Amino acid sequence: MVITTTDIRPRHAGLRRLRRRSIAIAAAAATTVAFPTVHAAEWRFTPTVSATETYTDNVSLATRGMEHSDFVTQVAPGFTITSNSPRLKLSVIYSLEGTTYLHGSGGTSLANQLSATMNAELIRNLFFLDARGGIGQQDISAFGPQSANNININNNRTDVLSYSISPYLRHSFGSKAFSEVRYTHESVNSGSDLLSPSNTDRVNFSLTSGESSSKITLGLRGSAQRAKASNQPSVEQDNLNADLRYFLTPNFSTTAAVGYEKETYVSIGDQPTNGVYYNAGFIWKPTSRTNVTAMVGHRFFGRTYSLQADHRARNAVFRVSYAEDITTAQQQFSAQSTISTFSFLDQLYSAQIPDPATRAQVVNALILQTGLPASLANPINSLTNTYFLQKSLQGSLALNGVRNTIVLSVFDTRRTAESVRSGSSGPVNSPLSSLNDSNKQIGGAAVWNMRLSSSISALADVNATRTTSLTTARVDNYKSLRLSLSRQFQNKLTGSLALRHSQQSSDVLGGDIRENAITASVFAKF
Repeated sequence: MVITTTDIRPRHAGLRRLRRRSIAIAAAAATTVAFPTVHAAEWRFTPTVSATETYTDNVSLATRGMEHSDFVTQVAPGFTITSNSPRLKLSVIYSLEGTTYLHGSGGTSLANQLSATMNAELIRNLFFLDARGGIGQQDISAFGPQSANNININNNRTDVLSYSISPYLRHSFGSKAFSEVRYTHESVNSGSDLLSPSNTDRVNFSLTSGESSSKITLGLRGSAQRAKASNQPSVEQDNLNADLRYFLTPNFSTTAAVGYEKETYVSIGDQPTNGVYYNAGFIWKPTSRTNVTAMVGHRFFGRTYSLQADHRARNAVFRVSYAEDITTAQQQFSAQSTISTFSFLDQLYSAQIPDPATRAQVVNALILQTGLPASLANPINSLTNTYFLQKSLQGSLALNGVRNTIVLSVFDTRRTAESVRSGSSGPVNSPLSSLNDSNKQIGGAAVWNMRLSSSISALADVNATRTTSLTTARVDNYKSLRLSLSRQFQNKLTGSLALRHSQQSSDVLGGDIRENAITASVFAKF
C-alpha cells in the first residue's frame, strides 16, 4: 500500500468525503500493519519529528505586483514501521504535519501524511496479496501556479485519494508452465469536481510455458476490467492475447503477440474502440544487469511503439522507456507511474550493499539528510474525466561517486483526448477542462549532492518544464532552483538550510509568477 495523506484544510466541499475515506484507508493500513503476525519477521518501529520554518516572499503564488510574504511554521511528529521477511515486505511512514502562518495567510491546518508498501505471501507458493494507496495533495492542472509543497496557498491544488488491493493465486506446473490469476480493486477520489470519484474492478489471468531447453515459450493472457465514475456510465476494457517468444541465443530472443481488445468509452467522432491488435519485437539480456525490450505493433488507434531499457553498473543506473496506451487520470494515480527516488537509488547501491534491509536504511538516510525529492521529474497528472491516448518517453540516470551523487531525469509526454467529456458534478466544459484534456509536457531535472564531510552535504536541485495545450496552443513554462546545506549533528538528528527560487511564465495575461523562499529545518529519530 502506498498511502500519502495531505492537507485536510476545508477549502473544498468534497474534502469532507475525502476525510471520511482517508480515515477508512488509515484504518485499513493499520490492519495491514497488524495482519501477518504469525510470520517470523523483524519489526522496527522508529518515532520521528521534524520542525520547519520558512520565509517566502509570495506565499499565495500571486502574479507580479500582487505578492505578499509570510513566515510559515510546520511541525510534524510521526513514526516509521518496517518489516522485511521472505513472506512479508512492509514499510510504513507516517507524520501529522501542522502548519501555521505568522500573518494569517492560510490560518492553521493539519495534514496527515502516510506512505506505506506491502507485499505478503499468505499461503506459501500459492496465495499472495499486494496493496497500496495514496492520499496526497497535487496540482490540478499543469496550467497555473505550481506548488513544491504544502506551504503555498492557491486554487490549483487539491487532495487526491487512491488505493488498490490485489489478492492473487500463483501456481507452477513443475518447470513446464506457470499460471497466475489476480483480482484488483482500485478507487480514486479527489477534492476537485474536474475528476469524478471512480472505482475499478479488474481480473487478470496468465498461463505461460517455462524457459526449459526448448527455444520457444508460449503464453496466453487476458483481462476484464469495469470502471465506474460518479455520474458517468461504466466503461469496459477487455483484452485477450496469445504470445510467442523464440530464443535465437540464450541472451537474445524475438517475441510476437496477437490479440483482441474492446473498450466501451464514447469516442470522439465515433472512432472504433475495439479490434484485433498485434506487435512484435525483441528482448536482449546480455548480462544480469542489462535488459532491453523493444516492440512495434498496431492497435485500433494506430501504429504503436514501446521500449524499456535498463542498465546497472557498479556506480551507475540508467533507464529509458517509451509507451503508448489509452488511459485515464484515475488509472495514472492508481498505477503510481512516477519514478521513485528511493527505488532508483536502491538499485544504485545494490552492488555496494547486497543486503536489502541495510541498503534501505542507507538510502532512506541519504534522502532525509540531503533533502532529495521523493520522485524524479515527471509530468503533472492533470485532472480530467476523459480517456486519452498517452505517449510517454522517460529517461533517468544516477551516478554515485566517493563524494558525489548525481541524478538526472527527463520526460516528454503527450496526451490527446479520445473520449467525449460527459456527466460530472463539476464544470466539465470549463476552459481548464479543455486544457487538461489534451496537452504536451516536456521537462527535466538535475540533482547533485556533494558530501563535504562525513556529516555535512550540499545539494543543488534544478527543474524545468514546458507545457503546451494542444487545443488552444497556450504555452506555460516553469523553472525552479533549490540549494541546500545539510548537517547530521548526531546519529539521529539532522538539520538543513535551503534556498529556493521558482518562476513561471505564460503567453496568457497573468501567468508571470515568481517566488523566493528560505527554509530551516531539523529532523530527529528516536
